[in-house]
Amino acid sequence: MFIIEIDSNKVSSDEFVYLYSKNHNDSVNAFTKESLDDYLELFINFKLKVTEAFSLNYDKDQEFLTEFETYRKQLAKPYLTDEKGIEDLVKASYERLKTEVKASHILIKVDEKAFPEDTLKAYKKAIEIRDKAKSGEDFGILAMQFSDDPSAKTNKGSLGYFTALQMVHEFEDAAYNGEINDITNPIRTRFGYHIIKILDKRPSNGSIHAAHIMVKAPAGLSEEDSINAFKKADEIYKKLQNGDDWDKLCKTFSDDRGSKDSGGELKWFSAGTMVEDFAEAAFKLQNPGDITLPVKTAFGWHIIKLLERKDIEPFEKLAPELKRKVERDARAEITQKAFLERIKKENNFIEFPKGTKLAFQQFNEELLEGNWATDTLNKSYKVPMFSISEHQFSVKSFFVYVLKNQSKRNNLSVLEYGEQLYENFKSESCIAFEETQLSDKYPEYRNLVKEYREGLLLFKIMEEKVWNPAVKDTTGIANFFEDNKEDYQWDERINAIIIDAKNAEVLNKAVVAFNDSLFELSDESIVECYYHHNTNSWGDTILNQIDDVVRKMTANSEYLVEVKAYYTKKEKKDLVSKRLEKIKAYLDVKGFDFTRVLGYENGGKLKLAVSDSLIGGKVTFQYFSKNLDILEKKINAEDPLALKIAERLFEKGENEIIDSVPWELGTHRIEKDDRVIQVNILGILPPGLKKLDETRGQVISDYQYFIEKKWLDELKKKYKITVNNSTLQTLIRK
Repeated sequence: MFIIEIDSNKVSSDEFVYLYSKNHNDSVNAFTKESLDDYLELFINFKLKVTEAFSLNYDKDQEFLTEFETYRKQLAKPYLTDEKGIEDLVKASYERLKTEVKASHILIKVDEKAFPEDTLKAYKKAIEIRDKAKSGEDFGILAMQFSDDPSAKTNKGSLGYFTALQMVHEFEDAAYNGEINDITNPIRTRFGYHIIKILDKRPSNGSIHAAHIMVKAPAGLSEEDSINAFKKADEIYKKLQNGDDWDKLCKTFSDDRGSKDSGGELKWFSAGTMVEDFAEAAFKLQNPGDITLPVKTAFGWHIIKLLERKDIEPFEKLAPELKRKVERDARAEITQKAFLERIKKENNFIEFPKGTKLAFQQFNEELLEGNWATDTLNKSYKVPMFSISEHQFSVKSFFVYVLKNQSKRNNLSVLEYGEQLYENFKSESCIAFEETQLSDKYPEYRNLVKEYREGLLLFKIMEEKVWNPAVKDTTGIANFFEDNKEDYQWDERINAIIIDAKNAEVLNKAVVAFNDSLFELSDESIVECYYHHNTNSWGDTILNQIDDVVRKMTANSEYLVEVKAYYTKKEKKDLVSKRLEKIKAYLDVKGFDFTRVLGYENGGKLKLAVSDSLIGGKVTFQYFSKNLDILEKKINAEDPLALKIAERLFEKGENEIIDSVPWELGTHRIEKDDRVIQVNILGILPPGLKKLDETRGQVISDYQYFIEKKWLDELKKKYKITVNNSTLQTLIRK
């Protein structure tokens, strides 16, 4: 059933219901006649815009195609993996997180792609060592003698405690599935063969947040230096026991440069993520603040302090992270193989030996160098190698794949590498075929893809037809504002200052300073220009000082300056006036704004005073400001939350504090949330028209809506719209 028809294109009721439900899922009015009618109008407008986008070939634009394909691949991804299998692995991993396993291992290295004879040799060696261990020989000694894991020489193969997703999955399976004291048969991983001895299993200790003070004592240190390192660590421990400050001792004595300045703080860690001796000592700490005796590791001596510890987090919180780890882990390949087998079975996958034989006959040693080439136009290469459903994949298509994907492989034979490429080709072909079937198999996927495609088209056509033209059309915006300026009006407003203080003492201090209305800039030094006795001559020093004043005033528009002239008792006052006149004349040449000189702005005179100098007078420049930020910064120097000041115009309903005081000129004090607040109302502005610059954002938004509406009216004339009212009636449920 269709819900609407635009020209000859019918839109199904299923699509309408799908989009309607996404927007009204939690609404109590869902599927009422009124709600459906309202949404139908929006739906028609949406479809008109998309129809126009198709008409203008937006769907064929290369930029659009690239962007859409990226989205489509992401949407398809969950349907091209064994989601159920992944989910089961995630749940199994979470269950394993509840248990920590302690194990030792002996590794016999063998390359993942080693020749069969080398693999067999490694396996036989592993069996021989395993038999020795089973017959009672010390596992640790065997690890030191035979293991290819370099650390076994010092740790006797011990891995300490570990938990899920810290080891390769074959190793993890053997460790978790075995019993304490078991010695496993050789386990094959990408590293080689492992013989595992399971030493212990215990409930999870969760995670720990700890700090440490480290005294470096690496392997190879002389006996004397080793003893001195321990003595140093022991002395630090004794100081801590006597109440000395941890942070101070850490900063002074710790050799861990990365943590010493932050109290030795380390990242959270769980079993298997920290060296064994360190982790075991840390996990024995119970209460925050507890510290260990000096603990020896391969890095040195550590004194560990517990900061926090926590149990395993709930499954719901860990599941996303566990899923990411599982999908990156080799264990996910197991589920992917099962998924591929299901695709083959569902789609009647058939291989044709004739085609496979023909393909492999063409390979030579050049393949192992990544340089193999062939004539893909050879007609005999049209022979199929396999088919999926009714789709055949020929030798030619395989060769095209090989030419694109081959690379150097010196550790394989030509046959082995050819088979590897063929397996990859089959897998990718099966996945690609399955991807083409998703829309037919999964309605939710089909709907999502269509929604994303049309959503991208809608965005692009709105950008071109409405949003960008409206923003760029300055003349249109101005004309639209003039035609509709009655819609942009201020309500009654007040010009107010809010002085918000943590207590009455701070508020009173701020009010006194505020009433002076002029704040000394204590960060700026007073400029003092000294003159020789009875002279008005300048040297470079005074000239440079005045130039600095000009530069500073130019760079800081809120700065005001107070100028004072001093004279000695033996100098005449008219000499001081001449000094000031000379300075003023120089500042005039520089284009200085004298309204920013305190006293001058009201036609006043510069201040004269007696100098304490015996050798000559001086002229000083001192910086001030009326900027309330200066006052706030000054009072907040010790407590950054002591004072907050805001000055601007306010409307009703815009600010809770402003709404709580009478709108009358003067000052009003209130207490709110343990704060003491004074509101100074400086003026009351009646309702009036806004200027364009005061409401430009809203005007542009309204202008865009105006253009969009006009454009939609044109589209409704261009396309014939038919609504299937009988279908619409069947959707009403309330």
